[in-house]
Amino acid sequence: MTGKKKSKIILIITAVLVLTAAGVYGYIKYLPEEAQQARQAKVSENLLAKAKEAEQQGNTAKALEYYQEFLDVNAEPPGNTQPAVGTVYASMGNIYFKQFKYAKAIDYLKKALDHSTQYVGKNSKEAGDHWFYLATVYDKQGDVKLALDHYKNSRSIQAKLGRDTGKVDTVIDELENYMVNAKLHTRS
Repeated sequence: MTGKKKSKIILIITAVLVLTAAGVYGYIKYLPEEAQQARQAKVSENLLAKAKEAEQQGNTAKALEYYQEFLDVNAEPPGNTQPAVGTVYASMGNIYFKQFKYAKAIDYLKKALDHSTQYVGKNSKEAGDHWFYLATVYDKQGDVKLALDHYKNSRSIQAKLGRDTGKVDTVIDELENYMVNAKLHTRS
């Protein structure tokens, strides 16, 4: 073998070794990140299960605590982009709604709506549901106009998805009739 051939072989072997080492380094470098994401997913799943169980048992304080821990764990990407984050905001909003804490309910339901429109889709089932829940709170507070607008947004999404709009149609009709009657009575 000539000197040139030996040099080429050594160069090729060196290149293969460097590329192999780079591949191993890259794998090792990202392995902890994947393991961290797997741990985060497991913790998140566990917190959701605990929150749902506490809520079913009527322990809303504990459920809110677990939901908040879930949000804390998933505050950064990629966790904050998962649909469960919006669902947790909605669950918290619904708990506050049942406790007649409408301002807090609205705050969390708005976060649920924002999350679903940003990460799940503006015309997603989740967005339609969150529009509906938010409308319900505004309706209970007596803000009929805002509730009506939100119900209509929900109905629009539900119709696009081919879902049954009967429930929301009934509520919209009732609110529109209420507004007409209220205007007639104020003129008298």
